Amino acid sequence: MKQLQTQNEIVNPTQALQHEVLTRTFLRLASINDLRILVKTEFSTLLECINNDPYTEFSIPKKKGGTRLISAPNAPLIQVQNQLNNFLKAVYYSYKPACAHGFIYKPEDVNESHNIVSNAQVHVAMKFVMNIDLEDYFPSIKASRVRKLFKSKYFQFNDDVALTLALLLTRNGSLPTGAPTSPAVANLITMPLDRELMKYCQSNNINYTRYADDLTFSTNDFIADETIAQIKAIIVKHKFKVNEKKFRIQSAMRQQKVTGLVVNQKVNVDRKYIKQIRAILHHVKTTDVASACAKHYKLKHIPTKEEMNQFIYRIKGMILFVSMVRGKNDTIVKRFKKDFNELNLVIQ
Repeated sequence: MKQLQTQNEIVNPTQALQHEVLTRTFLRLASINDLRILVKTEFSTLLECINNDPYTEFSIPKKKGGTRLISAPNAPLIQVQNQLNNFLKAVYYSYKPACAHGFIYKPEDVNESHNIVSNAQVHVAMKFVMNIDLEDYFPSIKASRVRKLFKSKYFQFNDDVALTLALLLTRNGSLPTGAPTSPAVANLITMPLDRELMKYCQSNNINYTRYADDLTFSTNDFIADETIAQIKAIIVKHKFKVNEKKFRIQSAMRQQKVTGLVVNQKVNVDRKYIKQIRAILHHVKTTDVASACAKHYKLKHIPTKEEMNQFIYRIKGMILFVSMVRGKNDTIVKRFKKDFNELNLVIQ
């Protein structure tokens, strides 16, 4: 079995100590007045955030069809949540299990990575890769669980502080998709599940990682139905639900993907993604930005200035993504960057 990621040596303790200060400061909360001072706001503002519904709702399309409802907090709630988020992310980093790779805020001087690449690396060149998605990850986490989290051994807050935090961080009784604090709170809530799955997998020669709601398991042994049932039972035990539509087991005989990255021989982007970037760059070179933009976004009108700017950012982002996965010195990455620079695309 591959060795799961462990925390690396700290090069310079300065940033790490600041991280620790954030954690200790938050864990010392003893009253709502302490909380008010911590988030630099007034009681009246906290009450307004709790008693009103300071959110704006909108929907965004999902990659594979359908829409996702976003509840974006308005000011001043987002200011309060942004303040809290700095502390929550620091606390989670202090407790985080090695299997977690998503939405992790680390000190700048710690030489380690937490992203989809590090998440996928654990599962490279394995005979079987199993992907499990947690259904409705944020909405499934109820306010009562958030309140219990803040009263748990990790925080040990009193009833008033725990309830106030739960009310500030949830909407309509659950974690809102769109609040800056939801990823950190969800990570904290998921720690008991992570620890039990890690223990089970270590005992059964299975690698396990989690990136947000994407759980990945890999092994060189056949994954029996009994193993699948036991893993699913652990997930249900911790009050999460498996999205059966996204459940899959991938053998080494075919392309294996983990959080969108290919892991058969090394962590890599899909060849289709490379071809897409190459085709976009070629289209821009042989025609113009407007034509390529219209084709890419399937527009029936002449692209606006904003749409073309978005398209240019999109191209640059795609190239940077490939660079993150394959490395900045990769031949394909260097070619893409050269072609992009020669196009001399300008944001207007």
